Amino acid sequence: MKLLDAMPHGLRVVAAPDTHETRNRGAVTYSVVLDSGGGRYDGRMCGRFSLDAGVDELIREFVADGGKAEDWRPSYSIAPTDHAPIVREFRGEDGDIHRELELGKWDFPKPENSPARGPIFNARIEKLTGGFWAGAFARFRVLVPMNGYYEFTGERGSKQPHFIHAPKRTAAERQTRLDDINATARRKHERQIAEGFLPPDTQFTPVTNINLEPPADNDYRTLAAAGVYLPERVDENTWRPRFVVITREARDASGEIHDRMPAFVEPEYWDEWLNPATLTPADRKAETVAAARGRRDELLDMLNTSSTAVAGTIQTYPVDKKASNTRKLDRADWTLIQPIPV
Repeated sequence: MKLLDAMPHGLRVVAAPDTHETRNRGAVTYSVVLDSGGGRYDGRMCGRFSLDAGVDELIREFVADGGKAEDWRPSYSIAPTDHAPIVREFRGEDGDIHRELELGKWDFPKPENSPARGPIFNARIEKLTGGFWAGAFARFRVLVPMNGYYEFTGERGSKQPHFIHAPKRTAAERQTRLDDINATARRKHERQIAEGFLPPDTQFTPVTNINLEPPADNDYRTLAAAGVYLPERVDENTWRPRFVVITREARDASGEIHDRMPAFVEPEYWDEWLNPATLTPADRKAETVAAARGRRDELLDMLNTSSTAVAGTIQTYPVDKKASNTRKLDRADWTLIQPIPV
């Protein structure tokens, strides 16, 4: 990846490490990156997740202004290097903060002159504030929607896939979620009026219906995994985000299967996590650096608290072994996440 001096909305790519080690865990090959300060990328969460929500539903649920994810179709098997919806905020040329849903590539950019190895798709929460991840954590935070993810047990060639997910929604929970969406949207509407971006007499129009009914009653609450990204120039006028999912020590059902899990963000913390204001100090004065460090620590504390709370609700069950073969499976096949008898 070439370092980019100019990016949309004043973004810059930070320097990256140049030492790689490749490992293989089960069916997924992944890359470990060592930086000069001893930080390490660790891919010990199996790289596959599911998202059965469509574009309109995601835009409503995450209270996004819109987005550029028209090509997205629900998929029950999203693997590294695939494109998947992410939610990010940025300050536009009009000075306002915009929240958009767009497609990003699940593969973080490698440093320039690095060997061609496996994709980078996870970042350890313990390493976010230093070395390789510091710049992305300071400026480029995203949410990665998913309704669950896969882990695998057993020996190579006969691995058993497990689907790890949030509880199913009840009718009351679906209504509560709809109320939450409208409450958040109303706050945003009122803020836009207060900041002069909407006329004072603009009426708020609530959402009255949201389709949260996937096939076969697999109606699991949408999870929002924390992630970071870097923008990559595709051509003169096009930029594409490339992202990773942040992982932490497993404290959910995956702890029975694996030692890492995604760090999930609860809805009440979405604004805080997505806030595009930089966490990098504006100068090297002691008080400025201390203030920036304090903001980083507060954000990490929030992420730890939120992901611990979500972890307490996570459930798991085994699924058919056809989910193990990414080359032959049908990504639109909802039976990939159907439980099988134990």
